[in-house]
Amino acid sequence: MFEKQKAETGLTQEELAALGGWSGQSGASGYLNARIPLNLKAATAFARALGVSVRDISPRLAAKAADFFEAAGGEQTPRRRSQSAVMTALNDWRLRASSRSVAVIDMLTTLAKKNELREEDWQLIEDLAARLHKRS
Repeated sequence: MFEKQKAETGLTQEELAALGGWSGQSGASGYLNARIPLNLKAATAFARALGVSVRDISPRLAAKAADFFEAAGGEQTPRRRSQSAVMTALNDWRLRASSRSVAVIDMLTTLAKKNELREEDWQLIEDLAARLHKRS
């Protein structure tokens, strides 16, 4: 992502470090070259500096941030509430499903927990959960 921004705007590691609040180019370089593990604070700084969301930098850390926000008493976003409802529906469906369907539900649950599902995936799952709910 940094390389794309660098090519488009000429952004340097020194400028990225300044935007991210690190003292010098080596701070940004450590994250960019994976010598320093990416954490939520750094991902947030990169996202702000690059004008993208934390999800674009790290879906895993974006999910963790959403969990922190919710645990701190923040409201869930509409999509997050919908995802929670779908996960509940899938878990209920899992109890009545065939072994083949259970394997698919488990795979979807794992991908959801890793925050690796796209918006289109969630829409398909919502549609499927609604259709299955009508059957029961």
